[in-house]
Amino acid sequence: MVALHDIGSLCLIIVAIWAIFDPKRILDIHPNYFLKIAVSIILLMGLLVAWLSYLGIYATVAEDIQWLKTLVILILVISIVKLLIIILLYFFAAKIRDKYLVNQLTQKYEGDDGTNVYSKALNGFMIMFQCCGILGSGDFKDAERFKEKQPHDSWPQACCTRAKSPEPEEILDVKLCQQGKFGYINNLGCSKKMGYFFEWYTWTLVGCCLGMLAAEQHGPVIVMCLCVMYTHHLKILMDVQVKFNGRLDISEEVKIELKVVNESQ
Repeated sequence: MVALHDIGSLCLIIVAIWAIFDPKRILDIHPNYFLKIAVSIILLMGLLVAWLSYLGIYATVAEDIQWLKTLVILILVISIVKLLIIILLYFFAAKIRDKYLVNQLTQKYEGDDGTNVYSKALNGFMIMFQCCGILGSGDFKDAERFKEKQPHDSWPQACCTRAKSPEPEEILDVKLCQQGKFGYINNLGCSKKMGYFFEWYTWTLVGCCLGMLAAEQHGPVIVMCLCVMYTHHLKILMDVQVKFNGRLDISEEVKIELKVVNESQ
């Protein structure tokens, strides 16, 4: 349990520090304060998980019931927060990503003959996966550079359906494609097309996250068992003390523990 928490906390702290000192490598999603809030939460979670690991070691060695109970409560709270984060990322990460990619398309895409890396890569994706834009052909309405290079086209020719044989690179009909005729244009966006392709990997990643979360739940169970065993041990000592009316030679440390238990009851 301690090893899992140490690894998880180290990963969270590294990601947070990376985002703080090199934010340009992280996707710049507007408004910018969302990124700062996310980094702060990740850093706080990493430090808290690291602190919990050492708290668990101290509470176990010291056999402190109150600290063990506090550890159980904190682990359960963090587990619930992690579960909520996984659910939110699964349902909202795709929307945030698509919005970012559409903004990149409108700013950088130059058309079928674009010379920049982004235009060449997007054209290659659209031809390879038989898709159009990020969410669909409507993404090119606000693409300023594309409109400058191809003012008479509603979307690039890379969105047009191509013949399977005898020449795979040949477009069926450019005019019908620009008119949006069914069968001559690939209406499905590349995000959805690739989403279908990577769906199995997405579910695998979600399953791994849930598996790690389930593995961490062994910690509270073990801690509760330690609490029960330690409490039972103290009760036995109390019974022995009452039975023999204090005639046994009990150490000062045990007497202090018995006094604490009596006061708590």
